[in-house]
Amino acid sequence: MKYYSVSIGLLTVFCHLSLYSWGLNGHRIVAAIAETQLNQDGIQWVRKTLEGGKLQDVSNWADEIRSDDTEWSNSIAPWHIYTMPKDRVITVNHDAAKVWPKNSLDAIYYLTHHLKSSNIKAKESDKTLLKLLVHVVGDVHQPLHVGNGQDKGGNTCQVYWFARGSWYTNLHKIWDSRLIDAQKLSYTEYVDYLSPKHGVLIPDWLNSKPEDWIKESYDFHQSIYPKLKSNAPYTYCDPKLVKGRLDRPVLSYSYQHKVKPILDMRLHQAGIRLGNLINQIAQAKKLKT
Repeated sequence: MKYYSVSIGLLTVFCHLSLYSWGLNGHRIVAAIAETQLNQDGIQWVRKTLEGGKLQDVSNWADEIRSDDTEWSNSIAPWHIYTMPKDRVITVNHDAAKVWPKNSLDAIYYLTHHLKSSNIKAKESDKTLLKLLVHVVGDVHQPLHVGNGQDKGGNTCQVYWFARGSWYTNLHKIWDSRLIDAQKLSYTEYVDYLSPKHGVLIPDWLNSKPEDWIKESYDFHQSIYPKLKSNAPYTYCDPKLVKGRLDRPVLSYSYQHKVKPILDMRLHQAGIRLGNLINQIAQAKKLKT
Protein backbone atom coordinates (compact mmCIF):
# COMPACT_ATOMS: atom_id res chain seq x y z
CA MET A 1 0.00 0.00 0.00
CA LYS A 2 1.34 3.37 -0.95
CA TYR A 3 0.54 5.81 1.82
CA TYR A 4 -0.22 9.32 0.78
CA SER A 5 1.97 11.98 2.25
CA VAL A 6 0.61 14.28 4.92
CA SER A 7 1.98 17.77 5.14
CA ILE A 8 3.99 18.85 8.16
CA GLY A 9 1.38 21.48 8.83
CA LEU A 10 -1.41 18.94 9.03
CA LEU A 11 0.60 16.68 11.28
CA THR A 12 1.29 19.60 13.58
CA VAL A 13 -2.40 20.40 13.83
CA PHE A 14 -3.70 16.89 14.14
CA CYS A 15 -1.00 14.99 15.98
CA HIS A 16 0.29 17.42 18.56
CA LEU A 17 -3.00 18.94 19.68
CA SER A 18 -5.70 17.37 21.78
CA LEU A 19 -8.11 16.17 19.12
CA TYR A 20 -9.48 13.13 20.85
CA SER A 21 -13.18 13.55 20.27
CA TRP A 22 -15.71 12.48 22.88
CA GLY A 23 -12.99 11.06 25.11
CA LEU A 24 -12.99 7.40 26.10
CA ASN A 25 -16.56 7.26 27.35
CA GLY A 26 -17.98 9.25 24.46
CA HIS A 27 -16.71 6.84 21.83
CA ARG A 28 -17.84 3.89 23.93
CA ILE A 29 -21.32 5.42 24.17
CA VAL A 30 -21.54 5.83 20.40
CA ALA A 31 -20.32 2.28 19.75
CA ALA A 32 -22.57 0.73 22.40
CA ILE A 33 -25.61 2.48 20.89
CA ALA A 34 -24.56 1.13 17.50
CA GLU A 35 -24.49 -2.37 19.00
CA THR A 36 -28.17 -2.00 19.96
CA GLN A 37 -29.01 -1.23 16.32
CA LEU A 38 -27.34 -4.27 14.78
CA ASN A 39 -29.54 -6.83 13.10
CA GLN A 40 -28.65 -10.52 13.09
CA ASP A 41 -26.38 -10.22 10.07
CA GLY A 42 -24.68 -7.21 11.61
CA ILE A 43 -24.09 -8.96 14.91
CA GLN A 44 -22.65 -12.05 13.25
CA TRP A 45 -20.32 -10.04 11.02
CA VAL A 46 -19.09 -7.81 13.86
CA ARG A 47 -18.41 -10.77 16.15
CA LYS A 48 -16.57 -12.62 13.40
CA THR A 49 -14.57 -9.56 12.34
CA LEU A 50 -13.65 -8.52 15.88
CA GLU A 51 -12.97 -12.10 16.95
CA GLY A 52 -15.80 -12.14 19.46
CA GLY A 53 -15.47 -8.50 20.48
CA LYS A 54 -18.03 -5.71 20.48
CA LEU A 55 -17.88 -2.31 18.85
CA GLN A 56 -17.32 -0.49 22.15
CA ASP A 57 -14.26 -2.64 22.79
CA VAL A 58 -12.46 -1.10 19.81
CA SER A 59 -14.03 2.37 19.72
CA ASN A 60 -10.92 4.20 20.98
CA TRP A 61 -8.33 2.21 19.06
CA ALA A 62 -7.87 4.90 16.39
CA ASP A 63 -6.82 7.36 19.11
CA GLU A 64 -4.65 4.89 20.98
CA ILE A 65 -2.47 4.05 17.97
CA ARG A 66 -1.61 7.70 17.40
CA SER A 67 1.07 7.37 20.04
CA ASP A 68 2.86 4.83 17.82
CA ASP A 69 4.13 7.70 15.66
CA THR A 70 4.64 5.46 12.63
CA GLU A 71 4.19 6.33 8.98
CA TRP A 72 0.89 4.46 8.97
CA SER A 73 -0.51 5.93 12.20
CA ASN A 74 0.50 9.42 11.06
CA SER A 75 -1.18 8.85 7.71
CA ILE A 76 -4.60 8.47 9.35
CA ALA A 77 -4.22 11.55 11.56
CA PRO A 78 -6.29 13.75 9.18
CA TRP A 79 -9.15 11.23 9.39
CA HIS A 80 -10.17 12.65 12.76
CA ILE A 81 -11.32 16.01 11.43
CA TYR A 82 -12.91 17.86 8.54
CA THR A 83 -12.22 21.53 7.85
CA MET A 84 -15.23 23.29 6.41
CA PRO A 85 -14.42 25.23 3.21
CA LYS A 86 -14.91 28.99 3.38
CA ASP A 87 -17.84 28.78 0.99
CA ARG A 88 -19.36 26.03 3.20
CA VAL A 89 -19.84 23.80 0.18
CA ILE A 90 -19.06 20.21 1.05
CA THR A 91 -17.73 18.34 -1.95
CA VAL A 92 -17.75 14.57 -1.94
CA ASN A 93 -14.60 13.10 -3.42
CA HIS A 94 -15.90 10.47 -5.83
CA ASP A 95 -12.42 8.96 -5.96
CA ALA A 96 -12.37 8.55 -2.17
CA ALA A 97 -12.47 4.78 -2.51
CA LYS A 98 -9.32 4.81 -4.63
CA VAL A 99 -7.01 7.18 -2.78
CA TRP A 100 -5.80 7.40 0.80
CA PRO A 101 -8.23 9.78 2.57
CA LYS A 102 -7.21 13.26 3.68
CA ASN A 103 -10.15 14.03 5.97
CA SER A 104 -12.90 12.31 7.94
CA LEU A 105 -15.51 12.53 5.18
CA ASP A 106 -13.26 10.84 2.62
CA ALA A 107 -12.30 8.29 5.27
CA ILE A 108 -15.91 7.20 5.86
CA TYR A 109 -16.46 6.63 2.14
CA TYR A 110 -13.10 4.87 1.78
CA LEU A 111 -13.68 2.55 4.72
CA THR A 112 -17.27 1.78 3.78
CA HIS A 113 -16.37 0.99 0.19
CA HIS A 114 -13.55 -1.37 1.06
CA LEU A 115 -15.52 -3.12 3.79
CA LYS A 116 -18.43 -3.70 1.43
CA SER A 117 -16.33 -4.82 -1.50
CA SER A 118 -13.79 -6.97 0.36
CA ASN A 119 -11.44 -5.94 -2.43
CA ILE A 120 -8.62 -4.88 -0.15
CA LYS A 121 -5.39 -4.09 -1.95
CA ALA A 122 -3.67 -2.90 1.20
CA LYS A 123 -2.46 -4.47 4.40
CA GLU A 124 -5.61 -3.37 6.21
CA SER A 125 -7.87 -6.22 7.27
CA ASP A 126 -11.61 -5.90 7.77
CA LYS A 127 -10.87 -5.77 11.48
CA THR A 128 -8.64 -2.73 11.11
CA LEU A 129 -11.05 -0.99 8.75
CA LEU A 130 -14.01 -1.60 11.05
CA LYS A 131 -12.16 -0.27 14.08
CA LEU A 132 -11.36 2.88 12.15
CA LEU A 133 -14.93 3.28 10.90
CA VAL A 134 -16.36 3.01 14.42
CA HIS A 135 -14.15 5.85 15.54
CA VAL A 136 -14.41 8.17 12.55
CA VAL A 137 -18.22 8.10 12.48
CA GLY A 138 -18.11 9.16 16.12
CA ASP A 139 -15.62 11.91 15.33
CA VAL A 140 -17.70 13.64 12.67
CA HIS A 141 -20.59 13.97 15.11
CA GLN A 142 -18.47 15.90 17.61
CA PRO A 143 -19.13 19.49 16.50
CA LEU A 144 -15.56 20.66 17.02
CA HIS A 145 -14.20 17.92 14.79
CA VAL A 146 -15.63 19.87 11.91
CA GLY A 147 -13.20 22.77 12.00
CA ASN A 148 -13.65 26.37 10.94
CA GLY A 149 -10.07 26.59 9.67
CA GLN A 150 -9.08 29.17 12.28
CA ASP A 151 -8.96 27.78 15.84
CA LYS A 152 -7.77 24.20 15.32
CA GLY A 153 -11.03 22.64 16.38
CA GLY A 154 -11.46 24.91 19.40
CA ASN A 155 -8.03 24.02 20.77
CA THR A 156 -6.95 27.66 20.76
CA CYS A 157 -10.19 28.80 22.46
CA GLN A 158 -9.14 29.27 26.08
CA VAL A 159 -11.97 29.01 28.61
CA TYR A 160 -12.38 28.65 32.36
CA TRP A 161 -14.14 25.59 33.70
CA PHE A 162 -16.36 26.77 36.57
CA ALA A 163 -13.95 29.28 38.18
CA ARG A 164 -12.63 32.53 36.74
CA GLY A 165 -8.96 33.23 37.26
CA SER A 166 -7.97 29.70 38.19
CA TRP A 167 -6.59 27.07 35.83
CA TYR A 168 -8.09 27.07 32.36
CA THR A 169 -8.64 24.63 29.56
CA ASN A 170 -9.83 24.90 25.98
CA LEU A 171 -13.19 24.47 24.32
CA HIS A 172 -12.15 21.30 22.52
CA LYS A 173 -11.35 19.53 25.78
CA ILE A 174 -14.71 20.60 27.19
CA TRP A 175 -16.42 18.79 24.33
CA ASP A 176 -13.97 15.90 24.33
CA SER A 177 -14.79 14.72 27.79
CA ARG A 178 -15.72 17.26 30.45
CA LEU A 179 -19.35 17.64 29.42
CA ILE A 180 -19.80 13.87 29.35
CA ASP A 181 -17.83 13.22 32.54
CA ALA A 182 -19.88 15.88 34.34
CA GLN A 183 -22.93 13.62 34.01
CA LYS A 184 -21.27 11.07 36.33
CA LEU A 185 -22.61 8.15 34.31
CA SER A 186 -20.78 5.10 33.06
CA TYR A 187 -20.96 4.61 29.32
CA THR A 188 -23.55 1.84 29.74
CA GLU A 189 -25.67 4.08 31.98
CA TYR A 190 -25.44 6.84 29.41
CA VAL A 191 -26.64 4.46 26.69
CA ASP A 192 -29.61 3.47 28.86
CA TYR A 193 -30.34 7.15 29.44
CA LEU A 194 -30.29 7.98 25.72
CA SER A 195 -32.13 4.90 24.43
CA PRO A 196 -35.71 6.19 24.91
CA LYS A 197 -34.94 9.66 23.57
CA HIS A 198 -35.36 11.12 20.06
CA GLY A 199 -37.53 8.25 18.83
CA VAL A 200 -39.54 10.25 16.31
CA LEU A 201 -36.35 11.75 14.87
CA ILE A 202 -34.52 8.51 14.15
CA PRO A 203 -36.05 7.91 10.67
CA ASP A 204 -34.79 11.33 9.59
CA TRP A 205 -31.37 10.60 11.07
CA LEU A 206 -31.11 7.47 8.96
CA ASN A 207 -32.21 9.31 5.83
CA SER A 208 -28.91 11.15 5.61
CA LYS A 209 -25.39 10.89 4.24
CA PRO A 210 -21.97 11.49 5.81
CA GLU A 211 -21.77 14.94 4.24
CA ASP A 212 -25.03 15.77 6.06
CA TRP A 213 -23.42 14.72 9.35
CA ILE A 214 -20.54 17.08 8.64
CA LYS A 215 -22.86 20.00 7.95
CA GLU A 216 -24.88 19.31 11.10
CA SER A 217 -21.76 19.50 13.25
CA TYR A 218 -20.69 22.76 11.70
CA ASP A 219 -24.15 24.28 12.07
CA PHE A 220 -23.92 23.76 15.84
CA HIS A 221 -20.87 26.02 16.14
CA GLN A 222 -22.93 29.14 16.69
CA SER A 223 -24.64 27.51 19.66
CA ILE A 224 -21.63 25.93 21.32
CA TYR A 225 -19.03 28.71 21.07
CA PRO A 226 -19.52 30.84 24.21
CA LYS A 227 -19.59 34.60 23.82
CA LEU A 228 -17.94 37.31 25.86
CA LYS A 229 -19.66 40.57 26.73
CA SER A 230 -17.74 42.48 24.13
CA ASN A 231 -17.92 43.46 20.50
CA ALA A 232 -15.37 40.80 19.63
CA PRO A 233 -16.92 37.65 21.11
CA TYR A 234 -14.29 35.18 19.92
CA THR A 235 -11.10 36.93 20.98
CA TYR A 236 -10.51 34.12 23.48
CA CYS A 237 -9.71 31.90 20.48
CA ASP A 238 -6.81 34.08 19.36
CA PRO A 239 -3.58 33.02 21.12
CA LYS A 240 -2.10 36.49 20.66
CA LEU A 241 -5.01 38.13 22.46
CA VAL A 242 -5.70 35.72 25.31
CA LYS A 243 -2.16 35.40 26.65
CA GLY A 244 -2.06 36.72 30.19
CA ARG A 245 -5.65 37.93 30.15
CA LEU A 246 -8.59 36.93 32.32
CA ASP A 247 -11.45 37.75 29.96
CA ARG A 248 -12.05 34.19 28.92
CA PRO A 249 -15.52 32.66 29.08
CA VAL A 250 -16.43 30.83 32.28
CA LEU A 251 -18.27 27.63 31.43
CA SER A 252 -20.33 26.19 34.26
CA TYR A 253 -23.83 24.88 34.88
CA SER A 254 -25.57 27.36 32.60
CA TYR A 255 -23.37 26.35 29.66
CA GLN A 256 -23.88 22.66 30.42
CA HIS A 257 -27.64 23.16 30.53
CA LYS A 258 -27.59 25.01 27.21
CA VAL A 259 -25.53 22.52 25.23
CA LYS A 260 -26.56 19.22 26.83
CA PRO A 261 -29.40 18.63 24.32
CA ILE A 262 -26.86 19.03 21.52
CA LEU A 263 -24.37 16.74 23.24
CA ASP A 264 -26.97 14.02 23.82
CA MET A 265 -28.35 14.22 20.30
CA ARG A 266 -24.94 14.03 18.63
CA LEU A 267 -23.94 10.99 20.65
CA HIS A 268 -27.26 9.31 19.90
CA GLN A 269 -27.17 10.20 16.19
CA ALA A 270 -23.66 8.85 15.81
CA GLY A 271 -24.59 5.53 17.38
CA ILE A 272 -27.80 5.08 15.41
CA ARG A 273 -26.13 5.92 12.12
CA LEU A 274 -23.07 3.78 12.81
CA GLY A 275 -25.23 0.76 13.57
CA ASN A 276 -27.22 1.27 10.39
CA LEU A 277 -24.06 1.65 8.32
CA ILE A 278 -22.61 -1.57 9.74
CA ASN A 279 -25.85 -3.41 8.94
CA GLN A 280 -25.51 -2.24 5.34
CA ILE A 281 -21.93 -3.48 5.22
CA ALA A 282 -22.91 -6.85 6.69
CA GLN A 283 -25.70 -7.19 4.13
CA ALA A 284 -23.27 -6.43 1.29
CA LYS A 285 -20.87 -9.03 2.67
CA LYS A 286 -23.64 -11.62 2.84
CA LEU A 287 -24.68 -11.03 -0.76
CA LYS A 288 -21.11 -11.58 -1.94
CA THR A 289 -20.72 -14.96 -0.19
